[in-house]
Amino acid sequence: MSVMMTSIASEMREKESWIVVELNPARDLLQSLAAKLYGLAELHPYFIQAKLDFAAFGIGVSLENAIELMLAEIQKRHMKLLITIDGVTNCEYVRIFSGSYQIFLRQGYLIFLLMTGLYENIYDLQNEKSLTFLYEEYVYSKIWSGLSGMDRKILAAMAVSRETKVKNIRANMGMKSELFSVYRERLKRKGILDTSQEWWEADDDVTLITRPRRFGKNLNMSMLEKFFSVEYAGRGELFEGLFIWEEKHPGGENKYRKLQGTWPVISISFAKVKETTYINTKKKICQIITNLFNHYDFLLDGDMLNPLAAKPANA
Repeated sequence: MSVMMTSIASEMREKESWIVVELNPARDLLQSLAAKLYGLAELHPYFIQAKLDFAAFGIGVSLENAIELMLAEIQKRHMKLLITIDGVTNCEYVRIFSGSYQIFLRQGYLIFLLMTGLYENIYDLQNEKSLTFLYEEYVYSKIWSGLSGMDRKILAAMAVSRETKVKNIRANMGMKSELFSVYRERLKRKGILDTSQEWWEADDDVTLITRPRRFGKNLNMSMLEKFFSVEYAGRGELFEGLFIWEEKHPGGENKYRKLQGTWPVISISFAKVKETTYINTKKKICQIITNLFNHYDFLLDGDMLNPLAAKPANA
């Protein structure tokens, strides 16, 4: 596994859009990551330009926050980060790093983690409640084992053919519409079959996304934000090669492309709310909402809001 990880890391280093950082599990992983990122010759000028001073990290700024600032700069350059850790064990450094890594993922940063270790060490890590992302392979296997034979055939046929149109899938499998609808609805309820385009066409006022644990809910929300938000206008390259960007409609045009970057989107996450008391939880939530308000306070100076919406809450 170590040889394979080294081979993957070497191959990714050859790609201009990838940054590869190797970490030692016996040391403070967050501190090592922050130091290595800040010390990379190809990134250091950008950090200086953004006025990120590594010497100041730790003075009112946590390592986690410092890394987030650097990840934001990396993402602005349309680059991805691969972190490799060889010989992981169930130690405090790994547990702390894993918790932060999950937060980075929820924030939508293009960060990837490749770890290797002895089976017994990985098994020990999986039993840690804070390291749920390590259970993804187990979760997928459990979901697959709970599917019926026909469920599996339908999913396998879709994966092999890469077909997404219901009519064509039914034709390939020789299934009648009534029978296929039963399995399609069941797979959709389980959160396995993605009907996101149908979600948009339904024009619902409220949508609740229910999917199995570790099944990409946060990633999906981040993707939707970046697709619709005016703050990502002109960033169509993020979706190039994906079905929603390439699908053709009658007349030869893709109607979904016109939607990219055209909607005002407010994205709020309570992923960092981990307080243990009601008072502290309320304070944390209020702080998140306050930060969100401050991010959009420029709207108060324009004429985009009606008088009632522009009126301060305490007025």
